[in-house]
Amino acid sequence: MSGDVVSARRATPLDDVARWLAEHDINGLPVVDAEDVVMGVVSATDLTCARSVSETDAATASVDSMVSSSAVKSLPRASR
Repeated sequence: MSGDVVSARRATPLDDVARWLAEHDINGLPVVDAEDVVMGVVSATDLTCARSVSETDAATASVDSMVSSSAVKSLPRASR
């Protein structure tokens, strides 16, 4: 059985996300809004890309700088 889901908010600092990924041995986590609705996903690869762009900006950046505001949701098809 799995435990609680580790998630981030848009304002979560990237350093916190990096720490959580390492602590929980995971490669990505959902980004949720105030109602815990999934807005997107941030991955270890996203963090690597963000840090390679600018060391200075990455130190103070948040998840908000990486998550699109128009997440696409997919629902299962009804059986026919």
